[in-house]
Amino acid sequence: MDSTKVSVIIPAWRETENLTRLLSSIEAEGVEVIVTIPDGDEISVDTASRFDVAVVLGNAGRGAQLSKGADAATGEIFLFCHADTELPAGWKDSVIALLADEKVSCGAFRLRFNAPGRGYRLTEFIGNLRCRLFGLPYGDQTLFTTRRAYYSAGGFKPLPLMEDVDMVKRLSKVGSVVIHKDMAITSARRYEKIGLLQGVARNFIIITLYTLGVSESRLSAWYHREE
Repeated sequence: MDSTKVSVIIPAWRETENLTRLLSSIEAEGVEVIVTIPDGDEISVDTASRFDVAVVLGNAGRGAQLSKGADAATGEIFLFCHADTELPAGWKDSVIALLADEKVSCGAFRLRFNAPGRGYRLTEFIGNLRCRLFGLPYGDQTLFTTRRAYYSAGGFKPLPLMEDVDMVKRLSKVGSVVIHKDMAITSARRYEKIGLLQGVARNFIIITLYTLGVSESRLSAWYHREE
């Protein structure tokens, strides 16, 4: 499995420091890296162009970016990593080993925020408990899957919001979803911007409304208005 080709797909939007940190950390891993950037975002383009990566331009929106990045990928394994996330040490071998089990369709790492405080530790605990109970990781935990499972599930849809939940639910019908014991460290900047309590409450409301059938476009309009 050491020869398995891994494609890392990174959606970016006006990223500099975070994207630089992520690309620097994975450039020696021998993986294909595809950075998907909305048209007009010269900041992210300039940052990505300093590295040996493929830059794919297209429509804005994480769902659309992830979909276009996957379509450009040539690897047997797809790893979808947010630009503001730090991958754990040894992530490549861990991902290849987990996906070697043909019964596994999707995986993710445990959640960790790059901010101190009991509130963040509690939020992480609840998020990781959700994963254990329901097998439903979010995109900031770095989703990974095989090419076969990805296309069997229909790939990412160009949704304005909830593209990760939608994708994981469809992948769970193809095979099992596993959570690796290591942690992906993700930025707490969204919570820091609006407040942790408000951010957690907003996410809970959105996932509840989504489960009840409210459209992604309506949820996205409300989500971005609150920022």
